[in-house]
Amino acid sequence: MERQLHISREFAALQERLQALRTELVKLIADRDHLLNTVKPNLEAKYYAVIGKEQYRLFLLRNDVLRLRRKIELIQACRNRGEEPDLDLIEMQLDAELQQWIEELRELARKIEWADYHNRLPELSPEQSRELRRLYRELVRKLHPDLNEALPESYKYLWDRVLTAYRNGDLEELQTLSLLLAEKEEELSPAPSTMEQLAADVKKLEQK
Repeated sequence: MERQLHISREFAALQERLQALRTELVKLIADRDHLLNTVKPNLEAKYYAVIGKEQYRLFLLRNDVLRLRRKIELIQACRNRGEEPDLDLIEMQLDAELQQWIEELRELARKIEWADYHNRLPELSPEQSRELRRLYRELVRKLHPDLNEALPESYKYLWDRVLTAYRNGDLEELQTLSLLLAEKEEELSPAPSTMEQLAADVKKLEQK
């Protein structure tokens, strides 16, 4: 009887430790993803919408100056050789020589275009933002691969939907997924059946 009581207490302690670790990991994942998917994009959008546009204008001006200077050099080189400059050929050579610079300019233009699009998106209210984060933490607990290694294969695609919805600030989609998973609670979170399994689960989470 005493041994059974000891085992029951140990089992309960492991269960408590497992839940504490899961809660801590959920918070860490949610905080990290908030920084990556909300804070970082918002800061980048503000940067490229203001500083990026000025940087783009400077890039264009510098590109024009470099191109004109190099064009003069190539024309002068042809004349020094007693040749008539082929302006079309020179333009092709300039395109090739400045290709990397042109690609950097195009990439900056794409980022500015993305920033303009991002800044036009409707913003969630503070209450909606809090609800979005709350639902995401809830869904992390139920679906994140690091926390649910035994998740049925048929449910794994839902995690991709969760990530997409969170990145897009799609509160309605997260609400839908939360309701869907609430009906499948037992399938998603089977309790460890043995002391050994519970101890193994605790060890895995401690190593993450």
